[in-house]
Amino acid sequence: MLIDAGFGPLRTAKWLSNAGVQLEQVKAVCVTHLDQDHFRPRWIPTLVGFGIRVFVHQWHLYALEKTEGFADLHAAGLVEVFDGDAFEPIAGIDVSCVQLPHDHKGTVGFTLDTGDTRIGHATDLGHVPPRLIEQFTGVDLLALESNYDPDLQLSSARPAFLKRRIMGGKG
Repeated sequence: MLIDAGFGPLRTAKWLSNAGVQLEQVKAVCVTHLDQDHFRPRWIPTLVGFGIRVFVHQWHLYALEKTEGFADLHAAGLVEVFDGDAFEPIAGIDVSCVQLPHDHKGTVGFTLDTGDTRIGHATDLGHVPPRLIEQFTGVDLLALESNYDPDLQLSSARPAFLKRRIMGGKG
């Protein structure tokens, strides 16, 4: 199972191979949100070709439907929509989610639970809301990615409006 598909399938296949996993062994992709660095439409032929299911929160379904190639993904029966309830993308892993602020629609943080191990994963954090701390309390492994470093952001050549948006608490 992958969380997000922001790198292309060829690069991902190489990295998986280096870890002893083949791309065709992937059975699911859980998508945090549909920014290009988290889900690339060029994945769709690979997802359809290998029958890899895509789990997307209902908040992001509209954006996925507008993605080139969505019709093929949908026709193959590979789109799985989740809401606030836990779901099981592959046997033995229960996933629960928490909505996090990020741009317009937000992003989704995941807790993966095998019964023996709990993993927390959140990306594009502009700040850490209390519900995220509640969701991730007691996890065995935590993966966090914040959207920026304040000093690097301030010294970047980005336009002022973009710096304000990124540093505005929504990542």
